[in-house]
Amino acid sequence: MTTDKSLVVCARPILFSGAMVRAIIEGRKTQTRRVMKPQFPKDTVYPFADQGKSCIDHPTRGFGAMPARTSCGADFDNFVKCPCGRVGDTLWVRETWAPHGERGAIYQATNIAYAVARWHPSIHMPRWASRLTLEITDIRVQRLQEISSEDAVAEGFYQAVRESADGIGQDVIGWYRGVWNSINAKRAPWSNNPWVWVLTFRRIP
Repeated sequence: MTTDKSLVVCARPILFSGAMVRAIIEGRKTQTRRVMKPQFPKDTVYPFADQGKSCIDHPTRGFGAMPARTSCGADFDNFVKCPCGRVGDTLWVRETWAPHGERGAIYQATNIAYAVARWHPSIHMPRWASRLTLEITDIRVQRLQEISSEDAVAEGFYQAVRESADGIGQDVIGWYRGVWNSINAKRAPWSNNPWVWVLTFRRIP
């Protein structure tokens, strides 16, 4: 008996900060952006990225993106495989946590005041302790600075002017930019305008 690999649903882990976990739980976050590895050259033109055709399913190279419209028989030297899988696959969320009771867990994002001996980093969360599972509903690629205000809201940020620490107002994209740099400044700062995977998802109850 053979199995059609295109019908197999895979589950992969994905890390989120406490603020983003809360946004998912509250229903505010339905997108995430992850840096592509390797990066396309900076002068690459991706002519159909905004037409829902930015990712392809190749029979031997997997599911991913390439910087021009070509057939499956074309040169795939610039093909970049999506590490999160395909549309329909699931992601189980890793977050900062601690064991609690017998085979139980508590989570810093929603139990920050809870007294624990030590919080465990999200990277060390095992599958059994995860409380959030997401289904991928869309995958595309774009340059980071191409994010729209609507997409920034889908990333979990409020569509409103937010006062920064120095009293200067920030729009929703500026707010997103600041949070992005607080996480990715060393490897992929906003100013570098890296290529990113744009994952849209829904929470599975």
